[in-house]
Amino acid sequence: MAEIALAAGYESQQAFTAAFAAFYKQPPRAFREEGRFYPLQLRHRPWQPPARGARRFGAVRPAQRGDIPAWMELAFSTVEGFPHLEEGPFRRALAAAVAQGRAFLLPTGEGELAGALILGRTPGWIDYLTVSPHCRRRGAARAMLRFAAARWPGSPLYLTTFRAGDRADPGYRAAFLRLGFVEGPLRVEFGYPTQQMALFPSEGRRRDG
Repeated sequence: MAEIALAAGYESQQAFTAAFAAFYKQPPRAFREEGRFYPLQLRHRPWQPPARGARRFGAVRPAQRGDIPAWMELAFSTVEGFPHLEEGPFRRALAAAVAQGRAFLLPTGEGELAGALILGRTPGWIDYLTVSPHCRRRGAARAMLRFAAARWPGSPLYLTTFRAGDRADPGYRAAFLRLGFVEGPLRVEFGYPTQQMALFPSEGRRRDG
């Protein structure tokens, strides 16, 4: 472990352990003994901007089984927002959501995936929401939230994200607050500390203008 710490640029094993625990919420030894690996960063695929005049997004549509590989690519490009995401269990949960009609995709005008959404079994709950890094300033998240709100008219929307001050958060919490979400109860999911957030119908209308 000391060799890893020095190779990664840390001055000592203690400094590495402190940084690791801040991200993974447990020291390296406990993480290794748990025998489960989940990344906080993965590969990033370059993307070409849309041609001038290209349509921003298509309509949100149900995901099909054939969409799962492209969905997984999108999930890998945004994995930093989902602590404790493991590929195998996530792929199985995604396949089940697709079969149950709870998984939806937002395509771009060029056929890429702008975002993905899994609706929960409980009204108002969003189990999974992600947006391509290239579409985060183009209104993709709002488009999918409007779709979810239309499925549950008058109901608040709920999801979970990082707690305040979590060093592993690359900005997801702030993004949800900008979208109009308000803080809710603290939770622990898959052993990771999170916080429930809620978007109330009046908040969504006021911020969307």
